[in-house]
Amino acid sequence: MRRTMHNSDGGKREPSQVSGKGGGESASRVSPRLTIGVVHINITLYALCFWISQPVLPYLAEELGADSRTFGYLQTAFSAVQLVGGIAYGRLGDSAGGRFTFVLAFLGSFVSYAMLAVSDSVWLLFLSRVPSLVQHAYQGASMIVADVSPPENRAKALGRISLSYGVGMIIGPSIGGYLSSTYSFSTIAWIAACLSLVSAVSSYLLLPASLKKKASPKKPSLDISSAFSIVKRHRYVGTLLSIKACVAVAVSLFRSTFPVHAKDNLHFTAQESGYFMSYIGIITAVVQVWCFPHELTVLH
Repeated sequence: MRRTMHNSDGGKREPSQVSGKGGGESASRVSPRLTIGVVHINITLYALCFWISQPVLPYLAEELGADSRTFGYLQTAFSAVQLVGGIAYGRLGDSAGGRFTFVLAFLGSFVSYAMLAVSDSVWLLFLSRVPSLVQHAYQGASMIVADVSPPENRAKALGRISLSYGVGMIIGPSIGGYLSSTYSFSTIAWIAACLSLVSAVSSYLLLPASLKKKASPKKPSLDISSAFSIVKRHRYVGTLLSIKACVAVAVSLFRSTFPVHAKDNLHFTAQESGYFMSYIGIITAVVQVWCFPHELTVLH
């Protein structure tokens, strides 16, 4: 009989054998394959909901009286809130576990999109960015996948998350653009809100509770001095972090300026902007597959 507690020889528990607490299924009854499947489906929905709203957001802002500069401020506020929230989110994950933070990210998305749907002024539009503090489902997914994956397959399993996100990034803008030709911009935001709520509920019910032991209170979750010492010892770490920061800034600038450029200078409709963003998503996916073909390996 499979043991769900410590082995008689004092050995460590396997990830799929650790009992969880709280709502949802315990880890002893949820297979790693099901856990990873639920994570991938919900990460696809997470990306889909985000990118559904991107083609229509500048047009919604224009309807509410925001000019191009104000829209740029709105996107900057979103990035700033996410930056601050990312630090706190990681520390929360260390103490509360992956499932809690994963569900929290979807609840934050639900609130953000619902506020976006009911926005009738520019200040409400800015206020709808505040729940983005916890919109870090990708980070939560990484915590869960790292918990249930054996060490030898962990890097590959984490890499596959980006492919699931890429699927949502490809189909999301097209869906948002297509729906904009029939439905109002607020209706599209409500669709994103409802799908986020579905992801929150399914994640809570189907994912196991935290498989990680809580961090010791005597040891800080974030040690800045240790981080700097790692950068000093390994010179390539600093280079990689610098490249990552530059790429993040470039992506943020593109996401902030392209919708405005497409609307004001190229005279794109929301539907055309959505199709073009999906095209960009396809190019991104092709580059990822070409550079990292091992990520296409079927899950075992």
